[in-house]
Amino acid sequence: MTIAKFFTTQFTTKRMSWSGESSALITQSTFDGYLQQAAAELAETLRLNFTRAFTLWCPLGTDVEEGDLISDGEFDYGVKAINKRDYGTNQHLQLIIERHEDYLSV
Repeated sequence: MTIAKFFTTQFTTKRMSWSGESSALITQSTFDGYLQQAAAELAETLRLNFTRAFTLWCPLGTDVEEGDLISDGEFDYGVKAINKRDYGTNQHLQLIIERHEDYLSV
């Protein structure tokens, strides 16, 4: 049994694309993954707000880069770091992401 059985939530990746003087977020891909609250120590090390810091596990080869915007349909997250876990039976990418605040609901 592998870690892939936990990849049950669908996410969409968007990346900033530039054309001349204008820019836009362009959808890159969708993928399944597993989202969990980041450990307090990890959030502190990366200087992230603990209540908004999450770890997202997804398959190796997922089209994602630091700076991308990831959405689960409810929240948007910015990709802060990518850690490739390419060993053993549980190979995956570990993304450190930070949830964006919804300022419209304040």
